[in-house]
Amino acid sequence: MKNLTKIMKLKDMSGYELAKRSDVSQSHISDIIHGKKQPTLPVAKRIADALGVTIDDLIGDKPKKLQKTG
Repeated sequence: MKNLTKIMKLKDMSGYELAKRSDVSQSHISDIIHGKKQPTLPVAKRIADALGVTIDDLIGDKPKKLQKTG
């Protein structure tokens, strides 16, 4: 998920908050961020939904222009 940290930063969302909103464990989110694990499709969907983006935005080479929230 090559764009995950970039999107998290744009959305001003911590790993803890992403874990809470996506119902994915904080340790699993951390492993994904650090490239130790790749999420399954259902987990990627929950992460994308929690961030308000598409899975393509998370993994694509050219993410759509994302707006900072807040």
